Amino acid sequence: MKKQPFYMFLHYTYLLHSLVLGALLYAVGGLPLFIWGMGVRVVCGFHCTLLVNSAGHIWGKHGWNPGTIGGWHFLHLEKVGTIITMLLSTRLGKV
Repeated sequence: MKKQPFYMFLHYTYLLHSLVLGALLYAVGGLPLFIWGMGVRVVCGFHCTLLVNSAGHIWGKHGWNPGTIGGWHFLHLEKVGTIITMLLSTRLGKV
């Protein structure tokens, strides 16, 4: 997909698209439309992304008992430690 001309065009002109959209919004509706169209839109999109992430952690399927000591946070730390140990031992040639 990286080699397709349309996506390459979007990749290289992304900043230009944002600038043109901002200028168009300002020209049509002034500063209030610019703020709503550029700032509030981005903030709402970011908050929706965080909401989905939080909802997935709270109500999603758990492969463990969330009532255990430390809950899911301990499990995250345990996995990170295991991964780091595995990577270090592989780098050092012990595996």
